[in-house]
Amino acid sequence: MENNKIKIKDLIEELRTRIKQLESFPDEYSFLIGVVDLANWLLNKEEFKPLWDCLDNSRDQEISIQKEEHNAFEIYAHLKQLLALRQENNWQWQLKSWGEKFGRSFYTPRLYILANFIEETIQSRQESSFDSENNILFVGSKQVKIPSDSNQSSLCKVIFQNKLSKKKTWTWDEIFEIWEGREPSEEDKGSWRKIYGAAREVNQKVLGATGIADFFITSTKTVQLNPEYV
Repeated sequence: MENNKIKIKDLIEELRTRIKQLESFPDEYSFLIGVVDLANWLLNKEEFKPLWDCLDNSRDQEISIQKEEHNAFEIYAHLKQLLALRQENNWQWQLKSWGEKFGRSFYTPRLYILANFIEETIQSRQESSFDSENNILFVGSKQVKIPSDSNQSSLCKVIFQNKLSKKKTWTWDEIFEIWEGREPSEEDKGSWRKIYGAAREVNQKVLGATGIADFFITSTKTVQLNPEYV
């Protein structure tokens, strides 16, 4: 994970370098061509995909987002539109028309805002913990209130027991056994739905508080804390 953080830091520096290089383009059209190339590079970087999911979910879930994040979403949406435009046959002609409305003065400051947003969001993705006494989940600098005496709280207590439990991929029957103090029987086959539902509800709360959409990684058989937040 540390190597991945170093790689992302290098990518952010490369992004800022690419933005600065755009300033030397001689005219608005060549500048916009450069923005399209930048969009193609940036939006296809697998390392940044969780951030694009964050911005998409911020709008889709109608989450209240800060002013800087709103500006980041605005430029992100523009970059997506430019990439879609590039797929059309007459995209270069349309780009000239686009440039009459959006040019250097529009894109340059917003691209720097996006670079800052990426860096700050990555920095905020820090170690997570759970205060079982007060039912508060800490994700980086954010606090997420979890209902007491709920399946959500019980799930967090299992996963956040210690460092090893945070790294573990838990099966439904393992969690059931801790919850109920016995192994699941044939009649308990549907118990995974309670655990899956609890993980999903926690994810929704974390998404609302932090913009993180993938806090718990779930399947029909397992749940685990996303390694980025261990």
